[in-house]
Amino acid sequence: MDLPAYIRRRYWKAKGILGNVIRSLYPPIYMAVHEKESFIDGISANVVTKDDIWLKESLYSIKDYVHEIVIIDSSSTKYREKNNDIINELKREIEVKYIWKDLNITEARNLAQSLSTRSYILHWDGDMIAYTEGIESIERIFKMLNEFEYKKYYYEIFFLLIRMGYSLMTITDKDTRYHREAWLYSNSKNMKWISKSLPLSPNARKIDQPLFPIYYKKKIVNEPFGLHLHLIQPKEKLIVKALYGLWMNPSIREKFNNYEEFYKIYSNKISSDLIFEVKEIRAENIKIPSLLREYQGKTYNEIMKIKSREYPWVYDGIK
Repeated sequence: MDLPAYIRRRYWKAKGILGNVIRSLYPPIYMAVHEKESFIDGISANVVTKDDIWLKESLYSIKDYVHEIVIIDSSSTKYREKNNDIINELKREIEVKYIWKDLNITEARNLAQSLSTRSYILHWDGDMIAYTEGIESIERIFKMLNEFEYKKYYYEIFFLLIRMGYSLMTITDKDTRYHREAWLYSNSKNMKWISKSLPLSPNARKIDQPLFPIYYKKKIVNEPFGLHLHLIQPKEKLIVKALYGLWMNPSIREKFNNYEEFYKIYSNKISSDLIFEVKEIRAENIKIPSLLREYQGKTYNEIMKIKSREYPWVYDGIK
């Protein structure tokens, strides 16, 4: 039975407080008797992508600030030719390791990390665009490493990305405005990605989650360094998001044996109201990265129409 949201929130809060106490005490003890693993000093960007229309902008927003990019591409065949063109162009400017393989997101993240040679990893997705100019530039988060004892200890470093709405003129409502994760962390053979259901919610879909060893120190930077375009996506990807939302309803789940059966029936019935159901508010004083200026002030439909020059199948005038 799924527990109420307020109980789950209290559980996460209590777990977080306890974890922070332990993490503040243990790393110095651990590092006093262990040598840090040896990697080349620098940053490896681990980019996991699947049918992302923003892959080029995503990669070009970080290429000048990392030392290698490892890309695991689980895209469908129709995206592969375009992605190959992007990767071949990028290889002229930076070392790139590129693998096209149908993997789930947890498998893809672990594979990317296993191929990384640098001491820090930037965990990134193909629909995330970093700021490259001014005080918000992602370069600043990398320079912050020099303020930490980053060569002595292991770190997981949290910062914010702004969740945009269905265009660059809107953001998701205030409660979900920011996406905060440990986007930057120390490379280690002991750090793994796992796939698990959310605690206290056994019927929820599985998510990918980093499993950091207890000797990692946590640093939180409550500032945004880029945008997450998770809703400015082709209709086919928005349908998948909407269906996951429906599947969370217990009265829906009890009618089906599994998610695959549910998806097969509902994917052809879903309405535009459900596809575009996420609440959004007007974006006030949100800086738009230079790589996205062409799309500034455009509606969802107008953005998809522009993107159809590269990906002809993404525009069908649905909104």
